[in-house]
Amino acid sequence: MAASSTSDAPTLASGQSVSCCRLDLVGRVAVITGASRGIGLANALHLAVRGCSILGTCTNEASLELISSVLDSEVTQSYKGTARQRPIQLRIKGLIADLFSLGCSALIANQLEEESFNGRVGILINSASDPMSGTIGEMNVQEVQHSLLGNIQTPVMIVDELARRRFFQLNSRIIYISSIRSKQPWSRQVSISNRTHSESGTVLLMYAAGKSAGESLCRTWAQAFGGKEEKICCQHTT
Repeated sequence: MAASSTSDAPTLASGQSVSCCRLDLVGRVAVITGASRGIGLANALHLAVRGCSILGTCTNEASLELISSVLDSEVTQSYKGTARQRPIQLRIKGLIADLFSLGCSALIANQLEEESFNGRVGILINSASDPMSGTIGEMNVQEVQHSLLGNIQTPVMIVDELARRRFFQLNSRIIYISSIRSKQPWSRQVSISNRTHSESGTVLLMYAAGKSAGESLCRTWAQAFGGKEEKICCQHTT
């Protein structure tokens, strides 16, 4: 099993035909947290047009509809007009599973036990996160615990639950979406209470700390599962 940390993710360019992508993930299942928008949504689309089934998490009914219906229809449309047919076993399903819920990992694992996924996971992408800034001199225990729950504890428990139920397949991948903020000089990550955000530069202290911890988790998972760690460094854009 490989564990990767990356600050960006591959996306399917607008208007790109599915025929340009290899159908190399047919029969695989990907779990993607935060799959209803941004990098999580782009990853879901990219993997689905390569034949991978998707279980994507979100936090509300509108996002659930986007994954289960809109994304599913978009993937189907991508296959039309090409020489390839949508794989019959390809499933796309959304799941309301909040990172800040203590039962998040069990919800995901229970859904994977359904017939659509048959208790299998080949790819786990942790895309969702808590962007708490964290101003030194102003943080409280509840805010710190909330950030640690969403950015560290829940990803750990998801991997633990999937491993406990033996859902990971041979040559599975765990991908943690990191951020360039985890590597910037400390002075550019700290928000001091007597400065404005514009004066202190990039200020997501707890967010940066959480992303750094995520990269460390990837190293630990790679060692624990007998695989290898891969780092993908991408240019940060705003």
